[in-house]
Amino acid sequence: MDVEPNPAPPATGARGRSDAARNTEAVLLSARAVFADRGASATIPEIAQRAGVGNATVYRAFGSKSGLLAAVGQDLLSWVSQRIAEAMADATQHGAAAWPAFLEDLFERLRTDRMTLSLLCGELIPGLGTAEVEVRAAMGALVSRMREVGALRPDVNVDDVTILVTGCATGLDHARQQDPAQWRRFADHVQRALAPSTPSRGTTPAPSG
Repeated sequence: MDVEPNPAPPATGARGRSDAARNTEAVLLSARAVFADRGASATIPEIAQRAGVGNATVYRAFGSKSGLLAAVGQDLLSWVSQRIAEAMADATQHGAAAWPAFLEDLFERLRTDRMTLSLLCGELIPGLGTAEVEVRAAMGALVSRMREVGALRPDVNVDDVTILVTGCATGLDHARQQDPAQWRRFADHVQRALAPSTPSRGTTPAPSG
C-alpha cells in the first residue's frame, strides 16, 4: 500500500502554478503508461519515477492513488464511449460490417492497455461508478443496434459480449500473448460466436448448385 508522505509546500506565484500544471500533466501521462503496462497494481513510486517527479508531487496533484486511478480511468472510459459512438454511426452507414471493425479495435486496445481491460472486467475504482454505468448502458445500446442490423443473433445481450470479450482478452494477457494477429484472431472468434446463423440483413444468399 502506498503511504502518503508529508508533501513539501507548493510553490507560489505564476511560475509555481505553471510548474504545478506541467508536473500534473507529466504525472498523468506517466500514470496512463504505467497503468496500461501493469494494471491497477502499479505503485505511486513507479509512476513518480517515470514522470521524473517526487512521490509528494503525485499526492499533491491527485490526493491519493485512488484519485490518480480515477483520473486515468475516466480518460479510458471516455475512449470506450467514443468508440461505441463511432460504431453506432458506422452501423447506420455500413450495417453489420461495423461490428467486426469495433471488436478488432477493442481487442487491440485491450492488448496494449491492462487498465482498460480491468475496467471492462468490472474492477471497482472509487469515483468512476457513474461513468462505468454510462459505458455499460452505451454498450447495451450498441449491442441492440448490432442485433437490428444483423451483426448479432437476436438472443445476444451485453453480458454475452462483455464476458466473451474480457474472457478472451484476460486469457491472452495471462498467456503473455502480444502478437496483434493472435488478438485479431480472437476478435474474429468472438464475432463468429455471436453472429447469426443466417445471412446478415441486406445481403443476398449465394446461389446453390
